[in-house]
Amino acid sequence: MVIEIFILIAGLFCLYAGAEGLVGGSAGIARSYHVSPLVIGLTIVAFGTSAPELLVSLFASGGGAPGLSIGNVIGSNVINIALVLGLSILLNPMRLHRKAITPELIFMVSTSLLLWLLCLDGSVRQTDGLILVGALVSYLIYRFVNATSHDDLEEYASAKGPLINSAFVLAGTVTLCLGAHLVVESAVALAAFFHISHTFVGLSIVALGTSLPELAASVVAARKKESDIAIGNVVGSNIFNACLVMGAVGLVSPIPVDKGLNSFEFPFMMFISLLLLLFALRSTSLNRRHGRVFITLFILYLLISWRLTGV
Repeated sequence: MVIEIFILIAGLFCLYAGAEGLVGGSAGIARSYHVSPLVIGLTIVAFGTSAPELLVSLFASGGGAPGLSIGNVIGSNVINIALVLGLSILLNPMRLHRKAITPELIFMVSTSLLLWLLCLDGSVRQTDGLILVGALVSYLIYRFVNATSHDDLEEYASAKGPLINSAFVLAGTVTLCLGAHLVVESAVALAAFFHISHTFVGLSIVALGTSLPELAASVVAARKKESDIAIGNVVGSNIFNACLVMGAVGLVSPIPVDKGLNSFEFPFMMFISLLLLLFALRSTSLNRRHGRVFITLFILYLLISWRLTGV
């Protein structure tokens, strides 16, 4: 079992390193062609930090572990807010630009609700996948059309050439695929050894591992006092997780969804998403008090999830 733990750690490292290469290389290519920071954030970075969830979920659904797949998405969305944003706020309180972030938060809450409603019948099918992917495409079109900030007109140059950035993208993609395979294989083995459900492993260990890119990006942004990047990274990733990750899973390999998730996991995902929206609507900043609330909720989430699905 020591080998499986080592493989899990190696897989999580590959997910982190692969996402870093994919995001950095893709952003470099975009800047070389003078693509706006908004477009980079909404598409390349959001996709890059959600790539571990996407690949792990696809591997899990195709490998006979659907509980790990859906658990990974729910767990990642909860962890992104409760742990990633919570830690970022504790490091450095964040000033909020409510006019800019409120539409993003409303859409994040809406997509979380949409995912839950589509899963109520006990499965994610191809029709559900089309709806989720369609929602994401509609949202991106809306954001691009309404990208009026003066920052969007600035031009950026990448320190690396397009060829080097392309190599980073390719290497990152390969590393992500390897990491996803290692994580799924080791997580399934550990679940069997400790008699833990695939769903709980997805909700906790795998979700935490696939959230490493978001954690790294948001913590660094918080330290640099780039609050828009830190919170935007979390919100954008949650939108991609709900729409792209589960949409792709439904399109490629329809999976069953444990209806027991309706008793706590789905409601908790909605609750913490709504709580973030409420904090943003009622305050011009997220302070350390908010951070402590999120971290406390993260601990409660793990304890209750263990109780409900861990055995």
